Amino acid sequence: MAIAGIDVAEDSKTNGTIWIFSESFDAQLDGIQAHFEAYIKPDQIIGNIQKVRGKIWNRFTYRNKKGYLIDFAFKTYEQGRAKVQSAKLLAALLDEEPPEDIYDEIYTRCIDLQAPIFLAFTPLKGMTWSYDAIWLASKKDPNIRAWNWGMADNTFISRKEIEMCKQRWSAKKCRMRLYGLYTGAEDAVIENFDRDKHLKTGLYDPEQPVYVCVDWGVRFAAILFAQVAKVTRKDGTVYNEIRVFEGCELYGAGYGHVMEYIINKPYQYVGYFCDPAGNARSAATKSGVSLLSKIKEFYGITFTYIKRLGIEEGIDFVEGKLENALGEVSLYIDKNVSWTDPEGKAGSLSDRIENYVRDKKSRQPIKDGINDHMCDTLRYLIANIDKDNHKRRIRHH
Repeated sequence: MAIAGIDVAEDSKTNGTIWIFSESFDAQLDGIQAHFEAYIKPDQIIGNIQKVRGKIWNRFTYRNKKGYLIDFAFKTYEQGRAKVQSAKLLAALLDEEPPEDIYDEIYTRCIDLQAPIFLAFTPLKGMTWSYDAIWLASKKDPNIRAWNWGMADNTFISRKEIEMCKQRWSAKKCRMRLYGLYTGAEDAVIENFDRDKHLKTGLYDPEQPVYVCVDWGVRFAAILFAQVAKVTRKDGTVYNEIRVFEGCELYGAGYGHVMEYIINKPYQYVGYFCDPAGNARSAATKSGVSLLSKIKEFYGITFTYIKRLGIEEGIDFVEGKLENALGEVSLYIDKNVSWTDPEGKAGSLSDRIENYVRDKKSRQPIKDGINDHMCDTLRYLIANIDKDNHKRRIRHH
């Protein structure tokens, strides 16, 4: 990154500005600043380097061999979007993945001079905006170039160390750290999810009944549809395989809108599930009657729910279905489970799962009102299906 910035400065045929971004000033000090200190030529720095807190670089002016003055300015993502304005850039260097809004602002500052943007990061945050906008786009757009390296490609790291990492780390962490591949976030709540393993197509069977689960949110209602298939093990025993074949987020939708959406589907429903709080929510009127009572009154449909289902308990239900101790997968999601939000952005259950992460300090799942909402729906669905099928087995016996 430092070499790229210096190369751009040396090639410039005009005075200009280059921005260098890090996640924080502390990260800058230990990361990209250390590289600049190693590669910069002190005699080409004009005046003193402006610093923050006495040792962290803020900006300096560099004179290239042609005599042009290049202003290097250091910024951080934690400063926010407001610090990324009012400039035309010769280049932008981004150390670690930036938030999408900051990247978009940087991009607009680079358009006038057709300035290059350099990003270097390990995709620890999962399948974020950069996966579509940069990684996939690079395969079609000749103006975008993306290369993939990881620890396993570093010749200064011994092969023995790489093999030890493989033994200690999960398959997901190896994909990210050793090979630099996009996968679920490093702090993902639902750790076992793997697109290669758990996504399929054509999961819906029109001959089989359907379960539906709704999380009645404030901003939107999250809805998932699933079926259960009987699968026979090699030893002849049978287990249930849950197949989530459809889902959506209905924004600004009241319970009537949600119910019409569900009813108008060509499915034979065998169970209606929802979040435990669904029974406590009152309808839009001031009657004080619960949401589920209103639905039962107007539509003759009864939603069931588990009164006390802890977050971690529900996550364990989902993790166990994604892969149990025997290595069996009993939860699959259709690749086509996706939707579009009011802002026109595509969303999918896979995205929600991979971006549902834990707070780095408290280690608690982050309630962002988006990813946690749909993931809550998934755990309600799995837990209720498991409970429903358990009851059916008892009745059968």
